Amino acid sequence: MARTRLNEVENNKPKTLVKDTSKSVLQLEKEIAKLKTQNTRLKAELAAAKDGRVVKFEDPRTVKDCKPCPKCESKNIAINNVGSNNNVYCRECGEAGPVSPSKKMAMINWNLM
Repeated sequence: MARTRLNEVENNKPKTLVKDTSKSVLQLEKEIAKLKTQNTRLKAELAAAKDGRVVKFEDPRTVKDCKPCPKCESKNIAINNVGSNNNVYCRECGEAGPVSPSKKMAMINWNLM
């Protein structure tokens, strides 16, 4: 009888909540950065909607598509790439955008500054 109860307990073990543990820390950090970018976009769109404005965010394809520096209005900007981290910065005043896992996300974040 005790053996039967032990088998019942072993067969009814709670299932783990984590389904896939094969993702690396880098993959998870990229996903988090992507979600933060989406969150920033949605907040900007919500703020614009509250003010009665319509804002359309377009993904930049190159640095030329990025907005000028928010600090000095210079168009002399570039992408800084260190390992897997990227950010857009102004060559005139040194203003730097948020660090992002991809160049595209770095340009999007720069345009949202």
